[in-house]
Amino acid sequence: MKAPIAPVGLWLLLASAPAVRAQTVVDMDLPTAEKILNNQKLDGAIPFLDELANNYRKFTNVRVRSHKHHESLAVLARALRTDFDGTGKAYIPNLTVWSVMGNTGFANFMVSSQIDRDAVLISTDLDYLKGMVAHELLVGLRLGQLSLDEARRRALALGIEMEVTEAETGERTIAFFGHSEKRAQLVGKLVVIEPPELVWD
Repeated sequence: MKAPIAPVGLWLLLASAPAVRAQTVVDMDLPTAEKILNNQKLDGAIPFLDELANNYRKFTNVRVRSHKHHESLAVLARALRTDFDGTGKAYIPNLTVWSVMGNTGFANFMVSSQIDRDAVLISTDLDYLKGMVAHELLVGLRLGQLSLDEARRRALALGIEMEVTEAETGERTIAFFGHSEKRAQLVGKLVVIEPPELVWD
């Protein structure tokens, strides 16, 4: 199945994908995450981190914005793009995924939005999160916010790979593929998901 994403002819192939765990996922409990933010002088993010990690309202597979708590969310989005472990040039700031265990006993995956620096994508399922990131990468390409090389680099950091083909007419087709956690080979095409926006107030 093909789905148009831009008038200029940028298309996307959709198909199912097996579970693949990104190497950029950082697992931690809520107290550990709060300690990291405090140590990095990003404690303004803690109130919103608590909201997302506990997620008592059980929201998932959404792009989170906030009017009432915009500043705290913006700091959290910045924290998700921060190099805490000193990786330096090898660090991919936009694609570090936090998996934070809140008081409910369930982990919530979160990553900074690729198209809105003050928003965060959240999901209880890593593959759904990857699908939402893939959609945002396509939007970034369509809007000219990302080059193909940068989009491909970010996708690979998340454990997915972009395949780009171009017809004689100049029309591009982009497919996303997942990688096995333990093996280098591709294991299947990735479902791309357009995340609905949720105003968390």
